[in-house]
Amino acid sequence: MKTMINAKSFNGSPIKCKVELNVLKLSFSDRYSNEINPLSKQVCSQASFLLLDKLSKTFEDMQISDLSFVVVSKDLEQISLLRITPDADSLSFAIYEALLAFIATEIGYRNDMEETPLTYIEKNKAGFFSAFFEERKQEISNSSLIRAYELFRSRDYIEALNLTISVYAALDNAFDIQEADYLIFILKLKSQSINDEALNAEFQSKTEELKERPDLAKRYCFAYINYWEDKRDFSMPRKLIRRFTDQYPLSVLSPEERFTYHHLSGRAEYQRGDFLAALEQFSKAMSNLEPTNEESYAKILNSSVNCFTDNLFFEEAEALVNKAKEIRERLMLPESFETISCLAGIKAKSTKYQEAYDILKSIIPEVEKYQLTPSDENRFNNYLAKNAIDLELYDEAEEHLKAAESFGDLKGFSKKLRLYSLFKRNDFIKMQEFFHEHFTLPEKRSGDKAYDLFVLAWAYAIAAEAAFIQEEYQHGILYLSDALSFFLQDKYILEARYIALLPYQYDLPPELLTIFLQNCEEQELYEAFDEYVDKHNGIANTYYHRLNPDDERKFEHSRLQDMANAIEALDYESEDKAQFKQIRQSVNLM
Repeated sequence: MKTMINAKSFNGSPIKCKVELNVLKLSFSDRYSNEINPLSKQVCSQASFLLLDKLSKTFEDMQISDLSFVVVSKDLEQISLLRITPDADSLSFAIYEALLAFIATEIGYRNDMEETPLTYIEKNKAGFFSAFFEERKQEISNSSLIRAYELFRSRDYIEALNLTISVYAALDNAFDIQEADYLIFILKLKSQSINDEALNAEFQSKTEELKERPDLAKRYCFAYINYWEDKRDFSMPRKLIRRFTDQYPLSVLSPEERFTYHHLSGRAEYQRGDFLAALEQFSKAMSNLEPTNEESYAKILNSSVNCFTDNLFFEEAEALVNKAKEIRERLMLPESFETISCLAGIKAKSTKYQEAYDILKSIIPEVEKYQLTPSDENRFNNYLAKNAIDLELYDEAEEHLKAAESFGDLKGFSKKLRLYSLFKRNDFIKMQEFFHEHFTLPEKRSGDKAYDLFVLAWAYAIAAEAAFIQEEYQHGILYLSDALSFFLQDKYILEARYIALLPYQYDLPPELLTIFLQNCEEQELYEAFDEYVDKHNGIANTYYHRLNPDDERKFEHSRLQDMANAIEALDYESEDKAQFKQIRQSVNLM
């Protein structure tokens, strides 16, 4: 609830401030300690007195004598930092009005009604008594809705959505309707059954409707953040997280919700290539985790693994993934296949393609038990296709790619693999046609319909190597320069340095090699790589034991440092091209 209060600036001048007050909890008992940080108890006591006095006079026969509540305000936190002091009487009255509005809303009041919240409460004594004085269990009562939630948890999204919609008209209490509304929203996200524009309109409408109920609005925010992360959108999750923290203080979150907040923040940072920020958020999530909550612990382990894998800490990554796998399999969680997919990713990046492929194929029956999101289906089949291509099993790769593309390929990951398959088969004519058809169009390089930068970077790197093989060196240098720019723009410093070795494997004319070196220097690639190695080399010893405190091993060996040392030791004047190829074949960063 937005309201204007009197206050004094840091120099004592009287001013007016608009503040939003969010009532999280209210009880006519001493259940909650009155909280409204960073203010004194005097304000809380005065607001309580005003409300109890008004309600006692309104409902004389109810003997209302106790009140406790939790109120939070991002605006009050901000003005405190600016050394602005709210007037106690003015703020107490504002809190009183916010509490009245909360009570009225809980019993059916809407902002578009002509009467005031107090008048509505006076007319609805029975509803007031039922909402705040009768014992109420916050549990779903409708058996069909309970079944819909069971279907959702078992990942049967379409059936859950159809059942919830069919039973909605028969729901006869506010809590069931509230939970059904939320379930319908997240099922639309999971099934990706409507377009992004319609989903965004629904999200905006729902959060606007619930803006004074952060306890309900936050669920929609977190679900929507998850949706955009699943679609590999790098900007939207961070925008939504920032929007949430701009609107509400983190004190609106319970420890379990703070876990979710930091977990989602970590995933958003990972998606934009900031591994250290991601691991820091995952560590904060761990600090809000109950020791007995193994299911959430497995989520953190699973999300952290890629930060280690992408920086070549394969041993540590495998230890984390095996711990997550043990927990999920013991608890019989449907997400077990996600963890096993991570294990396959470690094997593939360390060039153990057969092991990776066998692992992925072994979980196909498990994956088929669940209804994955279209994005997850696309991703899983792409994993299969990538390893099949590396094993030169092109017919199998084609089947996996067809399956992946049947679930959509907006970000271009499947098309990148088609390009890679043509390259591996030395079908350069078709590859060139495919590359120009799908990757050189302006709308695929930037804008709303653009492919993922990681996809574009690898597509241009593949095209560059194909050009070098065919001795079309000028085209190759242009493609490779674009690939370098895409990687650096996306913060993939390791990958950028990795592909920068490519020209040395081939007999490029010296003048073209000089042009490429100047490009690398202009984009500060070498300095960025040295800084990257320095920052990320300690990931294992800094974060591994925070995430897996039971493991006391010390990891002295760093493949990231090994790669940096090997690159530094290269003899660029030598005619030995194999030294460059050897480094590039030691890991697979695609």
